[in-house]
Amino acid sequence: MNKEVLDSNFEKAHEDFVLKISQREIFTAIILFALTILTTLIVGAFHFGTNPFSNFKNIWKGLPFSATLLLILLGHELSHFFTARHYKVRVSLPFFLPVPHPLIGTMGAFIRIKSPIPNRRALIRIGLSGPLISFLLAIPAVIIGLKFSKVASVAEIQGGLKIGSSLVFYLLSRIFFPQTLENADIVLHPVAFAGWLGLFVTAINLLPLGQLDGGHISYGFLSKYYKYLTIFTIVVLGVLGLLWPGWFLWLILVLALGIKHPKSINDAEPLTTTDKCLAVIGFVILIVSFVPVPMKIFY
Repeated sequence: MNKEVLDSNFEKAHEDFVLKISQREIFTAIILFALTILTTLIVGAFHFGTNPFSNFKNIWKGLPFSATLLLILLGHELSHFFTARHYKVRVSLPFFLPVPHPLIGTMGAFIRIKSPIPNRRALIRIGLSGPLISFLLAIPAVIIGLKFSKVASVAEIQGGLKIGSSLVFYLLSRIFFPQTLENADIVLHPVAFAGWLGLFVTAINLLPLGQLDGGHISYGFLSKYYKYLTIFTIVVLGVLGLLWPGWFLWLILVLALGIKHPKSINDAEPLTTTDKCLAVIGFVILIVSFVPVPMKIFY
């Protein structure tokens, strides 16, 4: 057998190995996704103002919130999945995390990277693919949801939750509510809140830390200088933690998982102009989606 045939057989075996997904993994992903549909439907029903536990038929009123949020999260993870497979990187299916959280019903989703990334170009593309799609899906969700949102006085929503605004969310909300009074606020429709969550999750993932999407992008762009941006980000989040303690929790989680980014197989391969532009796009999406103080309680 000649060398060309051997090389061809090797590449074919490698590709089959990369693309193969076990039945157990498929079953686990389906079960977790189904449970996440249930938990987000329940939470969405509460956001709609009904109690699904008093009448289970009310659970379907949570569909707008659930479908919107899961579409954004699923788009994010599938973009990672297919981009990684394009570069012959072994990854798991998206695994959703259903939790009885009273606001969101899920802690999002993730995929596991099972093999090294070939080069920094692939790192940038794999890292950016998810946030780019979730950002593009969240924007129309916010627009549609704001159309059905309303304004209420602070007295009416006493004790309620006030969410912060990213730059893009603020600009969109001003289009629909240009004259919101100081003693009033926007009561978001569940679809708008799901869009807000989509933007928030996108920004969180784009933080240049560890194994987050932003960590992949910033390492791919900056290589060994990535660590300085990581230190700067940790300091900034530590300061913001004084305004919203939730940032301390995110820092603990990221630090526990490790902030050092592994090298790609070929770090020396140079970036193209397109690669650099993609990295900048990721940074811009982070800036316009980031919320310094995500939420607080009305008093």
